[in-house]
Amino acid sequence: MAPVEYDVLVQAAGFVNLKDHFKIPLGELMRKEFTMLTPEEARAAVATTASAAPVDPGAMLEDAGYTAFNEATGLYNAKEWKKSEPLFEKAYISLNESLAKTKDEEAKVEIQEKLKTVSRVYGLVLYEVGQEDKAIAKLDQAKPLLEQAYELNTKDMRVVEALFNLAKTKGD
Repeated sequence: MAPVEYDVLVQAAGFVNLKDHFKIPLGELMRKEFTMLTPEEARAAVATTASAAPVDPGAMLEDAGYTAFNEATGLYNAKEWKKSEPLFEKAYISLNESLAKTKDEEAKVEIQEKLKTVSRVYGLVLYEVGQEDKAIAKLDQAKPLLEQAYELNTKDMRVVEALFNLAKTKGD
């Protein structure tokens, strides 16, 4: 199931209409707050925005990572490993780059938590593609991600099974 997209229009007498478009990621709770502005406040905000500080450099990468992950999740659930792999790879790379570039400490903590999930699922997808194609390079890519997931949760049977089968395949 894909993330749900919403277009919202907030109206109140004496205030400028506020329009917003956003996605709610799968399995996540999202809270949106809206601040209504009078016409004078809106003009002042536009004037100050032009001279405002630049946006956090990691924010766009973070958004790209979350978007790719959400798109890939439906393919993963349908066991379409090969189709989901490039999207999970994009999510993994984008979130790691975002983590390196972001200045917001709270965002870094959130990204690190999300990366745990992304890394686990990306590792499982690489493992499945590697097994399906008998591609040792994919299995080699999967191994450190799966080991990291195992360290985070030794009772994750999906990861344990993948690591066990990976060891058998490689003769370890």
